[in-house]
Amino acid sequence: MNLFIRHELFLYGEVIAKTYSQKATELVDSLFAHRVNVPEDIRNKRVGKDFLWMSNSSMRSRHDILVYTYPYHSPKDISLDALVAKRDSVLKANISGEFEGSTPAPSRTMVSSTAVYSSPKRRQRVLNSVVCGRWKAVR
Repeated sequence: MNLFIRHELFLYGEVIAKTYSQKATELVDSLFAHRVNVPEDIRNKRVGKDFLWMSNSSMRSRHDILVYTYPYHSPKDISLDALVAKRDSVLKANISGEFEGSTPAPSRTMVSSTAVYSSPKRRQRVLNSVVCGRWKAVR
């Protein structure tokens, strides 16, 4: 299953490398000094402190992208448990769920492209990690 997901992401990546939203890509770069090719159908966004959520809000084929930062102190900070816990706490603090009193709770799936590198714009080390999951609303 993981190989199938990785291949689908690879194919999607090839498409997105050719057609992406320049405006959304520039927004991510201006807030986080990081380049992300954002799908061209992104229509909505919410900006917060060290936080950006973007969505196409499509009922048929929905894409949500969450970009946020948090401090790195040790390798424990980038374990799957830590990444999922941080993602869920960021979502809970910034995004309300579909129903009143609910919050989005993506499943605990990880398709990872994790890398730590130096960012010349921020003059610090940066972790890039992708944590994917299907969204559901929980009360």
